[in-house]
Amino acid sequence: MASELRVNTLKDAAGNNSVAMTYVANGSAKAYANFSATAIVKSLNYSSFADNGVGDHTLTVTSALSDINYTYGGFARPTTSTAFDRGATPDGEDPTTTQQRYHSCQLWTANLEDQEANFTIIHGDLA
Repeated sequence: MASELRVNTLKDAAGNNSVAMTYVANGSAKAYANFSATAIVKSLNYSSFADNGVGDHTLTVTSALSDINYTYGGFARPTTSTAFDRGATPDGEDPTTTQQRYHSCQLWTANLEDQEANFTIIHGDLA
């Protein structure tokens, strides 16, 4: 038998620090990923990863977003400790409700490069 809990507001154990449920449901990340140049290392709501070439990756979510009007972004940890000008960014193509494409690059030149680690997060509504 399934249970259902209906509340309008959550509070901590002392009855303080309340937050409305709309912030919990609407403000929570719907997906995140930590991925290398070749695979997903850890994720929530991502089902697959495609390596499209050097610094070019496509991630597919398990549970689709309701529409393409969501926010997503990313950043990267460079392969060298002195390279701070690296990023994992949306590639400029329109996202779909199930996929996002990322480019890992040197930010000043936009040259695609594989990075040690890439990170992404999605905020929006699930379908």
